[in-house]
Amino acid sequence: VRQLYQWQVECLASCTNVVAGQQHLVYSAPTSGGKTLIAEILILRRILQLNCCALFVLPYNSVVAEKTRSVSKFLHFAFMNTYILHVTSRCDYYFCSYFRSLLRTHNHLNSANPIRVCDLSTRSLRKWTKRKTTAIGICTIEKSNKVLNQYCLESTLNRLGVVVFDEFHMVQDLARGPTLEMAVAKILCW
Repeated sequence: VRQLYQWQVECLASCTNVVAGQQHLVYSAPTSGGKTLIAEILILRRILQLNCCALFVLPYNSVVAEKTRSVSKFLHFAFMNTYILHVTSRCDYYFCSYFRSLLRTHNHLNSANPIRVCDLSTRSLRKWTKRKTTAIGICTIEKSNKVLNQYCLESTLNRLGVVVFDEFHMVQDLARGPTLEMAVAKILCW
């Protein structure tokens, strides 16, 4: 990604209440419009500010595996070199400088504890929910419901700093929609 679209810049600039945890965000854009990139940026902002865990919910196991690899690779390069985000336009300046400062702060304070990325389809739910370090758990809709059940059983849902449901339109799906709806309800009502 060389630069953000104008709508992405505006979305990130107006998301201070979302990052602060005071507001929820639902947004829509055309296919390949950059929606997932915004979600990833918001996840990282929230994790770096709160030193918490995140849950990134995707529709299919193949997408979960691919996203786990790509986010892991990005974080590896980001923590090796916080200058990988280059400012290519005036619009990107706010995002890049803000993100760089967060990464530098996290590197300085947590040099032995970088953000971990976990494919939750292969992890023990109990180990995940007891985790006290910063991490991004990536899973399917069905697994997210199980993860949230475990958090509720242990009364530890507050360890999750952010939950992102990518492809939220699947709430209309007759087979998977009710599971997605239950997961969202647990977060909103807890």
